[in-house]
Amino acid sequence: MARGANATESGLIHHGGLTAAGADMIEEAFGPLARDDAPREEVTEALRSLRLTGDDVRDCEPFHRGHRVRCELARTKAWVLLAILWDNTTTPIHDHCESECGFRILEGEVLETRFRCEGDQASPAGGRVLLPGEFVTTPGCTVHQLSVSGRAISIHAYAPALCLDDMQVFERA
Repeated sequence: MARGANATESGLIHHGGLTAAGADMIEEAFGPLARDDAPREEVTEALRSLRLTGDDVRDCEPFHRGHRVRCELARTKAWVLLAILWDNTTTPIHDHCESECGFRILEGEVLETRFRCEGDQASPAGGRVLLPGEFVTTPGCTVHQLSVSGRAISIHAYAPALCLDDMQVFERA
């Protein structure tokens, strides 16, 4: 079990830095999905229903200026739930391989830019500013980039569980 992690009755393992209310909310939404065959649609709906706040996850990891910090909140073989703490940073242009991603902005503003790709070259296809409370889904084939000026907190569910080594990174055309 990871440092600072706690096991629950359902078998979920979640981060010890969560508030008690946050851990209870995750258990209620994701506990029934603590199995290896949880369908992507059910994982997305569990995230959509989850009402965590920035205060529930803020103490999982510290902010680091110029970086994004991933905090694994819960995991099974079928999916992973992350909190990401952003501080003046931009992701590479990337996809999520075979993983569908759903994410919600808890605090701050996140600029999402989506791209069209030819080979390993990516051209912007559109963008939007995501505000607290907004929920987005991205199929694994979606190529995008997230950027934050200032600080933000978001939660992300990936099904199947995301392997960062399998993500494809693209160059801006």
